[in-house]
Amino acid sequence: MEEKNVEVIPKKTIKIELQKVHDPNKYLRNRVAELNKFQDDDVISSIKLFLSVGIKQAFKILGATFYDQTYSLNNIDNLSYQGSIFMGTERQQLTMIFDTGSSYGSASVAGKYAFDTVSLDSNGNVQATNYKFMAATSVTGFGVISSKIFSFYLSSDSSSISSVEIGGYNPLMIRSGESLVDIPLVKDYFWKSYIEGFRYGETEKSASNEIRAYSTSQVEAIFDTGTSLIYPPTKIYEKLLSIITQNHPEHYVKNGIHYGTCDLSTYESIFLYIDSKYFEITPKSFVFDYLHDQSICAIGIVDGGNFWLLGDVFLREYYSIHDDEANRFKLAPHVYSSARIIQSIKPQSLLSIGDSSDATQIYKVIFVVVLCIVLLLGYGAYIKFLKPLIDKETYAKFNQLEHSLNDKAKSLVIRIKV
Repeated sequence: MEEKNVEVIPKKTIKIELQKVHDPNKYLRNRVAELNKFQDDDVISSIKLFLSVGIKQAFKILGATFYDQTYSLNNIDNLSYQGSIFMGTERQQLTMIFDTGSSYGSASVAGKYAFDTVSLDSNGNVQATNYKFMAATSVTGFGVISSKIFSFYLSSDSSSISSVEIGGYNPLMIRSGESLVDIPLVKDYFWKSYIEGFRYGETEKSASNEIRAYSTSQVEAIFDTGTSLIYPPTKIYEKLLSIITQNHPEHYVKNGIHYGTCDLSTYESIFLYIDSKYFEITPKSFVFDYLHDQSICAIGIVDGGNFWLLGDVFLREYYSIHDDEANRFKLAPHVYSSARIIQSIKPQSLLSIGDSSDATQIYKVIFVVVLCIVLLLGYGAYIKFLKPLIDKETYAKFNQLEHSLNDKAKSLVIRIKV
């Protein structure tokens, strides 16, 4: 699809360009490690740590109002999207990741109290003076958001500029003929929903009658602009990658990353089943040449453990709107995307995903209940039969003492009566 330049700047907005950085290893690490990488001095590291813990949590403590702001983001080799803020009266520029996946629930932090001026633009037109922070736990001062809504457009190449709009969203970024789709959210620190299945290609079975679509139990899925790739649960990851790579003899795995040809025509789209709809991820998004080697490309899907983590590989296909006040999350294909949202029933074939399945959870509950019953019965038997035998001598002494006290009490009563 040929991309076109669309740039709409609302009145009273400030546009900040973000720079794309090529450092793939940095963005393939564990999310907790990403929080730990900002280590300059105590004050600067505390500032950066606050910036990395999530726009969503920051909005919960911002109370005042202002007009909305639009900021351009730099696409870093499709691995991260970065922008700048400016600290102090001299407005020292700091690079940050606009990250919707981090939250106070993702790490424990500590630091020192500090006060400074924080600006969202290089001219200091939008700033907070006497800004107080302590790592990420106490924040006051920002009073520039008209509503607790922010939206992302993440570009797939340098032909368009990625952007985040704080305080609203731009309807012109939604592809013509498309509308915003509400994604049901789980009440949590994260922007989290459920995924109930997936499909590779346009049909549930291949031409050779091989199954390529599976339904699963409800599995939690976090939407995270600060994560580069897609991380499915282990069982889904294994099944999905086996389907994708089965016709790729050149395919190999290194350090947990799958590699294959860069010829996009040899891949098909991935579809994730969310709330009775398929959300498409095209090969253009999940196959990328981050090694800058035209002959071999990475497949942006990595083992995620027990839940889905949907990073930029997924979010590049959609214009995403985060409404923190109403706790709503919306998606729509953006003007440069060819991805589709398709109403559909769940896939017919069921994939068991182990510990995440409902049946396994039921078995666990039953096991715990039975174990508790056995322990209670055992303790009762011990009290009734074994303990008296073990403590026979102790009980005899206790009875002797009890009789002695009773005799003394009777004697006292007799004396009082007399």
